[in-house]
Amino acid sequence: LEGDRIRAVDREPVGAVDALIERIKRRNPGDQVHLEFDREGEGRELDVVLGYRAVFDAFDRNQRMSGPTSRRRTGFAQVIQHTIPLPPDALGGPLLNLDGDVIGINIARVDRVTTYALPADQVKQALAVLRRSAAQESAAKP
Repeated sequence: LEGDRIRAVDREPVGAVDALIERIKRRNPGDQVHLEFDREGEGRELDVVLGYRAVFDAFDRNQRMSGPTSRRRTGFAQVIQHTIPLPPDALGGPLLNLDGDVIGINIARVDRVTTYALPADQVKQALAVLRRSAAQESAAKP
C-alpha cells in the first residue's frame, strides 16, 4: 500500500528501491517471495506470489479476447514467434517447418495470435549439458 516500506525480500535486506527492483526482476511470474515491510510504523511479514506484469493488458482488446495464455510469457533470451493457435496445455510439442523438420519446441502462448517456441539448437545444447552432467554424476557414484 502507499506508504509501505519494504525492508527485505526472502530475508535479504533491501535498502533502496533499485535493490528491491533488481531482486524482484530475477524472479518469474508465479514465484513466491517473502516480504518484510513496515506499515504505519508496524513491522509485518507476508508471502506473496508474483503475477504477470500486465500493465496494459486490461486496455488491450487482443489480450482480452485471447482466452487462457501462458503464465510465463516474457523473459526468454531467444524465441521463434509464430501464429499457430495452441492452447496453453498443448505446449511442449515440436514446431515443424514445411519440410517436417523440427525447428523448435513450443513454450508459451502469449495471446490469441502469438506463440513462442525455443529454437531447436538451443534445446539440443541444453540437452547435451544435462546429459554430460548426468553422466558425470553417474560415473562419480560408487
